[in-house]
Amino acid sequence: MYRRIFPRKRLRRYIESIWVHQWPDISLRKNHRPTRVLPTAAVEASFFYADPFIELVAQQRTELPRSIITGQKTRYKEYEANGRTGIIIVRFKPWGAQPFFSFPLYEAIDQNLDLRLIAGSGVDELEDRLQTAAAAHKKVKLVQDFLEEAFTGRTVDRAMARAALEMAKSDTAIHQLAPGYGLSLRQFERRFRMAIGITPKRFSSIVRLQRALATENWPEAVVSGGYYDQAHYIKTFKSVSGLTPAAFYREKSPTALAKFFNGRKMSPFYNTVYL
Repeated sequence: MYRRIFPRKRLRRYIESIWVHQWPDISLRKNHRPTRVLPTAAVEASFFYADPFIELVAQQRTELPRSIITGQKTRYKEYEANGRTGIIIVRFKPWGAQPFFSFPLYEAIDQNLDLRLIAGSGVDELEDRLQTAAAAHKKVKLVQDFLEEAFTGRTVDRAMARAALEMAKSDTAIHQLAPGYGLSLRQFERRFRMAIGITPKRFSSIVRLQRALATENWPEAVVSGGYYDQAHYIKTFKSVSGLTPAAFYREKSPTALAKFFNGRKMSPFYNTVYL
C-alpha cells in the first residue's frame, strides 16, 4: 500500500506531503532490490513502525533507528527493507523543517539522525503509539500531533523561501539572485544555508538535475537542466545518482514504489525520488 496525504491546514506552510509505505514481508515480493533515493532539495522525517530498515553504504549494512531526520542530500542514499515495511515519511518544504528543530539543519547534510536524540522522550512515546495504532490514518494523525507539539515557533525565512522557488523555476545565477534580496553574495549564501539546510549552489544543482530527469531525451535534458553541455550533464548525473544517464535509462525498470511516487508533478522541486 502506498499513499500520499496532504498535511492538516496548520502544517501546510511547512510540510509538502506525508507518504505512507506499507507492505507485507519482503520475501513475498518479486524481483526485490534495494531502493535508491535521490536528492530532492528537501529534509525528511521518517517513522518506521514495522521491521527495521537497512542503509547500505560502501558494502556496509546499518540498521536505521525507528525515527530519523534525514538532512538535505547531495547524493543518493540506498536502503533495503528487512521484513515487513511500515513507514511514514514527512516531506518538508525546502524551507519548512527548521521551525521544528532546535539545531542548524545544515549540520545534518547527508545524514540520518536518530530523532530521539534531538526531540527527546516524546519520540519514544510516539514510537510506542505507532506500534499499537491499527489503521494508517491513525498513525498519520499521531505523527502530525507530534509535529505540532515539536513546533518551536520560529518563523520561516520568507525571502529565502522565495529564492528557493525562483531557483527551482529558472537558471538564474546565484550571484545575480543575491542583489535582488538586498544581500551580498556571501550574505545570501549564509542566510540560504541556514534557512534551507544546504548551500544555494548545491540546491541549484539538485533542482536542475530533477528538471532534467523529467525527460529521457538527452539534448532536451541538457537544455531543461541548464547544463553547459552533455559532458556537464553526465558528470552531474553520475555524482548525484551513482549512475551515468545511459546506465540509468538502460537499466530502468520502475518498482511499484517508483511508479506511484515518481513523475506525478507533486512538487516544483523534484520529479524523481526512487530508483
